[in-house]
Amino acid sequence: MNKHQAVFHFGLMSDIQYADIEPASNFGGHEQRDYRASLGYAKEAMDYWSSLATPLTFIAQLGDLIDGQNAGQYGQGLDFDSPQSEVALQQVLHIWKHCPIPIYHAIGNHELYNFTWDELSHYLNCEKSDSQAQQVISQDEFYHSFSPCPGWRFIMLNSYEENMISPRSEESEQRVRSLLFSKNPNLTKKPPVNFFEGLSKKHQRFVPFNGGFGQTQLTWLKETLSQAQKNNERCLIASHLPCYSKSASPKNVAFDADELRQTLNEYSQEVVAYFAGHRHGGGYAQDPKSGIHHVTIQAPLTHGLCASTITVYKDYLDLVGLGQQKSYSLKF
Repeated sequence: MNKHQAVFHFGLMSDIQYADIEPASNFGGHEQRDYRASLGYAKEAMDYWSSLATPLTFIAQLGDLIDGQNAGQYGQGLDFDSPQSEVALQQVLHIWKHCPIPIYHAIGNHELYNFTWDELSHYLNCEKSDSQAQQVISQDEFYHSFSPCPGWRFIMLNSYEENMISPRSEESEQRVRSLLFSKNPNLTKKPPVNFFEGLSKKHQRFVPFNGGFGQTQLTWLKETLSQAQKNNERCLIASHLPCYSKSASPKNVAFDADELRQTLNEYSQEVVAYFAGHRHGGGYAQDPKSGIHHVTIQAPLTHGLCASTITVYKDYLDLVGLGQQKSYSLKF
């Protein structure tokens, strides 16, 4: 194969965080968020992808489709007569309702503010395509892999398998509470609370709106990468939370980001890149130990039109940004 001949193409978007509310700044006051406009930016990206002469193989949506205020529990959501979670989600999903391109969703913290895990399996997992996936994906499984073409594997991880927002089990809730309260003394204070006050950089990840992959998922990932190694497959990995702070911020990575990176680095011949959202400003860094590329996607919520089209070649990736999204050429 000619190294400049494209193998396949796919799209990336993250953190639309739509809500029918007024623009506002974040808790820290350093980020302006345009909740209504983000819906239009998502549609613009979808229209662009649909117009491409060479169809995308799939689209990966990396979480936070709608904002947590839709649930009516905080912020401008307190002014709602009733929760707007389902209304808002259907408005976003309507954008790609008739799109022929398979769409794979990651779970972000804002999904968990609005829905139960059972509801999310109904709303989001149903869009996975058996023609794209080479294994059956159960309704409650939020991490999975598929082969978009021979020699390649795409792995979607659930960075909220362990979380405090909507725990997957009582045992998981106990583990996470014990972890966070041991690392972050701010959690014992009465609200409103600055969760980051006084924390060292290595402890800034231990806040309630982040999450973790958990040992069961990390074991599954290692098994999946081992099988990819046997099959001579290269792997692309994605999730909502970053796992390398230099590609985002110490405040935004998963609880067990270090354990995940260690696993990825053990399979550096197979793993090419890790894609994430959550940090709205985006970011990029290459792991010096393994050469793995870590890319954090910018958010339409804060940066206007932002989406990425990735073209995979034999020995490099071209990430072409749409709108404000930065572009990268990533050699293996």
